[in-house]
Amino acid sequence: MKLILNDIKYLSLKDISFYKNRINYHIKNFKMNGLYIKIKKKMIENDNKYIVYLTEDIILLNEFLEKEYKSFIRNSKNPSIEVVKNNITQKIYNDNEKYLILGVMSINENNYPKIHILPWQENQVENQVI
Repeated sequence: MKLILNDIKYLSLKDISFYKNRINYHIKNFKMNGLYIKIKKKMIENDNKYIVYLTEDIILLNEFLEKEYKSFIRNSKNPSIEVVKNNITQKIYNDNEKYLILGVMSINENNYPKIHILPWQENQVENQVI
């Protein structure tokens, strides 16, 4: 089951834990694998990658993860991440949705959080916090 937060303001940093480079999120007695956050889609193409612009609220998550791991945000004044251009990210870039899902699931071998973008579908309401 995925829990998709509509806004990072619903995220409780104290409920995030790590086990063997996996990121878990706890809500009462439930443990979810990874964090999934709905964000407004703002992407540009840059060579063989896409730059995904983030809200400043994401900086709080970055600062929390930065205590143990490397920062995933390149510039805190204009927070963004780079994602590899492939079939999935190209479909997300070209779709007409206003949002996408930011997935933070694990830590890679270089000590950076692995961040994925997933497509948002407007009729996607199951497993979602409102």
